[in-house]
Amino acid sequence: MKKKLFVLLLCFMASYALQAQTKEETISWLQEKLQKYIVVGEKAKNVKVIVNECFITISYDENEYYTNGNLYKTFNNQYEIIPTSGILVGININAKNKIKSIRCLREKSFENERFIWSSYFNITEGEENLYERLQKAVDHLATFCPQKQETF
Repeated sequence: MKKKLFVLLLCFMASYALQAQTKEETISWLQEKLQKYIVVGEKAKNVKVIVNECFITISYDENEYYTNGNLYKTFNNQYEIIPTSGILVGININAKNKIKSIRCLREKSFENERFIWSSYFNITEGEENLYERLQKAVDHLATFCPQKQETF
């Protein structure tokens, strides 16, 4: 009886492991979807999405113009870095255009003061259930990020 139960349990675990996405598959899928559906300002150029198990990085160049349309200044290599742990997908930004944000809130304390800040970027729901699938993928990817080991 124990042997049958063990074999059954082993088969169940193997089938589950075969269905789970690998880290590389998750990174590839996220990078593809985010690059395709990211919404950045109309002034942004050369937008690149880089994903690893710990961070999502959005880099871009941006031009600023005078009101008369002449180029004022170019900002190269602007970026937003968001940790994969703690990301919330789908906070409403513009319901009319189906634009929502991917946001990570962080909290720090400094000299008895509490600070909360947010890193984010916007995406449009170009596919059915995209926000839910992105949330699942990011949560799954965050499990691969090594946790910092503190000595105490």
